Parts: sequence; C-alpha cells; structure tokens
Amino acid sequence: FKSKLWKLFFWTLLLCYPSVAIRILRVFACEEIGGFLVLSEDLTLRCFSTRWNSYAAVAATAGCIFIIGIPMLFLGVLVLAR
Repeated sequence: FKSKLWKLFFWTLLLCYPSVAIRILRVFACEEIGGFLVLSEDLTLRCFSTRWNSYAAVAATAGCIFIIGIPMLFLGVLVLAR
C-alpha cells in the first residue's frame, strides 16, 4: 500500500508540474501597452509596482521550491534507487 501511495504521489507531481510551472512563470510575462509595462494576463496590473513586486516575490519563492525542487526530488530518488 505504501508503495502505491508513493507511486501515486510521484505521478501526480509529474502530471501537475507543467501547468503549475507555467502559471508561476506567467507572473513575469510583462508587455508594453501605452508606454507602461503591464502584466500580460492582467492588463490592469503594472509590472514593477508594489502589488506586482509582492506577487513576484511569491512567484520567485514558488519557482525555487517547485520548478527547481521537483526535478531535484526526482533526481535524488533516482540516485538513491541506483
């Protein structure tokens, strides 16, 4: 039973990884409209404003934990299983 739970956990991580990583990285997708840099997903939010900076800090933390951490977890499991 424990083995099946681990298998389910890793499959869930593997399947969720691309969509969550894209959502995290979309916080940094800014484009210039009318002389202002705005977030591509929310045109009312200016990039590099205080509100955007708080979103970017959370996204950077999530990126370090999720985008970098998940492949490191898989690498660690593979190295230990070798």
